[in-house]
Amino acid sequence: MSSVRIASSLALAALLAGRAAAAPSATPAPAPAAALEGSDARGSEPRPRELALRFAWPRSLEARVTYRRVVARPDGAERVFTARYTERATRSVDELRIASSGTRWDGEIPYPPGEVRSAIRASEAVVQRVGADGAFIGLRNEDALRPVLQRIYGDAGLTDEEAEQVIARVEEAMVDEARDGWNLAVGFWIGAELDVGEAREKDVDAPVWLLPAVAVKSRVRMEARRRVPCTASERKALCVELTLHSEPDRAALPALTRAIVAKLAGEEKALPPGEVLEVGLATDLTLVTEPDTLVPHRVVWRRSVRATLVDDEGPHELEDVERTEWSWSYVRRGAPAR
Repeated sequence: MSSVRIASSLALAALLAGRAAAAPSATPAPAPAAALEGSDARGSEPRPRELALRFAWPRSLEARVTYRRVVARPDGAERVFTARYTERATRSVDELRIASSGTRWDGEIPYPPGEVRSAIRASEAVVQRVGADGAFIGLRNEDALRPVLQRIYGDAGLTDEEAEQVIARVEEAMVDEARDGWNLAVGFWIGAELDVGEAREKDVDAPVWLLPAVAVKSRVRMEARRRVPCTASERKALCVELTLHSEPDRAALPALTRAIVAKLAGEEKALPPGEVLEVGLATDLTLVTEPDTLVPHRVVWRRSVRATLVDDEGPHELEDVERTEWSWSYVRRGAPAR
């Protein structure tokens, strides 16, 4: 949801590693879940559904949020970044604004130590804007990190023109990541109608996260898996666990092979010796949310690429996994929105 401060950090990490010029922009938002309702796994005709997911956030909302991102490389190395912050959402006449405070970062923080406090303060000045219908609008104060970035890139020896180009990419990536975070937790699901325990599948032609400039045919499977308590301390199953799995059609994989191999090679720019026999790519999303309001409680987003290499000793499996989690613990809720 409000991943603004995280997005800027991760974008900066990529830039400082020298990969920004070749890095694709964030994956475009998937089609709303309602667009997948045309067919389901059992091929049944459209009919009234058990769950009707609607966007109905209260007029104000406050939560303690934990964000965690783990990147597991094929060689077993892990990079972990964690952020904790308080998130407040307030509604005006025509939009919802989401802001953060009390931010703490742990793990691999992609800022120089002397700039961390300034970067946190700047990230908290950025406010997410969402329309009354639940559609992502954009960010307010999206340039708040600019002074911090100017100092960092100045110290790195970039010219003013080079620094400006890089900072513009950081700001663009920050907006993209905020949009993606909102759509994963809320926006994608608005208008979906599902039955608990019943999966729905559909073939779609859309870009994939690894290569957003290329539309490929993918199989998308969506399911309201079960009713669950919203938190570990509750007993009533007032929330629902929603899942989404997307995987490119096998016929589309040759077009993705080069990008998959490059992702697995990472900064080393090389894979172990052997012939690439098979590749794969998958995205899995799990969301625990309140079906009547789409107030989220937990998101787990897993993106993986894999390849099978064959050498004289036989086949070897390589996999690169990015796992991103958000969890919300609500401490204050206002009156229902009307």
